[in-house]
Amino acid sequence: MDSSEVKTLFEMDSYENGKIKNEVFKSSIVIENFSTETESNEVSVESKKIRNVMKNHHFSKQHCVQYGISLIVTLSAFATGMQFGWIGPTLHKLMLNETNIQIDNSSGISWIAGNLKLGGIFGPFLGSFLADACGRKTTILLAAFPLLIAWFIICIANKIYQLCIAEFISGVATQTIFTILPIYIGEIVSPKIRGTLAMFIPLQFYMGFLLENIIVPKISVMFNSVIAILVILLLLCSFCWMPESPYYFLMKNHSEKAARSLRVLTQTDYVEAKMETIKDAIDTKREIKIDFLKLYKDPINLCSFWIVLGVASLHQFCGFVVVLLYAQVILELADTPIDANLGGSILSAVGILVYFVSIISVDNWGRRPLLIISSITTAVSLIMIGLYFHLKRFNYENISSFSIVPVIALILFKISYGLGIGPLFFVYSSEMFNTHFKSYAMCLLYSYMSLTNFIIVKMFYIIAEFYGEFYPFYFFAFCSLCGTLFRFFQLD
Repeated sequence: MDSSEVKTLFEMDSYENGKIKNEVFKSSIVIENFSTETESNEVSVESKKIRNVMKNHHFSKQHCVQYGISLIVTLSAFATGMQFGWIGPTLHKLMLNETNIQIDNSSGISWIAGNLKLGGIFGPFLGSFLADACGRKTTILLAAFPLLIAWFIICIANKIYQLCIAEFISGVATQTIFTILPIYIGEIVSPKIRGTLAMFIPLQFYMGFLLENIIVPKISVMFNSVIAILVILLLLCSFCWMPESPYYFLMKNHSEKAARSLRVLTQTDYVEAKMETIKDAIDTKREIKIDFLKLYKDPINLCSFWIVLGVASLHQFCGFVVVLLYAQVILELADTPIDANLGGSILSAVGILVYFVSIISVDNWGRRPLLIISSITTAVSLIMIGLYFHLKRFNYENISSFSIVPVIALILFKISYGLGIGPLFFVYSSEMFNTHFKSYAMCLLYSYMSLTNFIIVKMFYIIAEFYGEFYPFYFFAFCSLCGTLFRFFQLD
């Protein structure tokens, strides 16, 4: 059995009065950073009736439990989505002086958005350390407290620097949560529903983001903070009763705790064989001595890292984070006929719809052609926005006739990004690295992405204000076209 994934088949074939007494339970605990491999499951001839019962495996008792746990734990992703979604409408309010928060100069607006990403630089390393030191569940619960503190600060804030502090704290917490969530869900759920439950993370994030885009323009900063605090308290009160990853317990030699966790997750008392398999996998992992520098010196690892770094750079420098955090500000500066807050909500809704389409497109349309097409169409939409602001900057007399162009271009950008550049970074990062190298590479990549996001978010507003809004969009379009060339010449 491959140590990359712990799979156990329990067969209980006893009958009483011609009826099935027990069913076949298939349970899987997916170990982080281990590649998966299909393993055949042999079922005896006299167990055909049992196999028919398993056709509806998505509705089995153990899977219903795993669905429930995943739904609760991804409330943390919903909370992080609220933190990101709060920024755009709030910056729009600050720009129009519709809050009681004092703003001395416009650069403070860029610091609010930038500090969220600045704090994210430290999140991956903190999350990886705490996951092994304190446990996956404990780390998620701990990360929720900084979010609570951040919302309390926002609730009482009347200065820009207070919002900046709150966003920095939130940045650390949100990136820590995003580092741990895939690990926790991967280790507690069955492979048959693992893909479905992994979708809960971005889906909950987008739903939280959309909620903030809808309610923030209509309520005060204080009342919105109270709603966000209630969501986090709901997470803390419900998730504290959920089981810890059995893989973590066995790493710490807590066999009895691991057994209790497995009984909850698999809804069966027969967990001894599964525990032994997990222990074997952990022992195998410990026996492999990993040299951090040697991993990076390996030609295959180095090549993979540069390829994924290139895709990550395209992911960052296509301007997505600017559209994500500054959508309302961009629409306000463009003087579009659609209300800026309504436009932001429309873009968020489009992002959710495109996300579901991308689940199909990524596997069916191919990585390279999808990324090339996505890069080109993204560049076209960015050039459209840049040209509009360019004409507006030089007071083109009929510019009002084209005021709908930024809305159309931003929607096109959301669609093209969401179908290619957006999801493909995560696909490449999951496929290109071997199991021992992946955790190190992903920590560096996520920190690199947070750093570049901070620079982009900070510089966008400064350049747009002093030199013109069109310059950043031309730059993003150029980077998208460079991404096209990168994928055209780089072999899969």
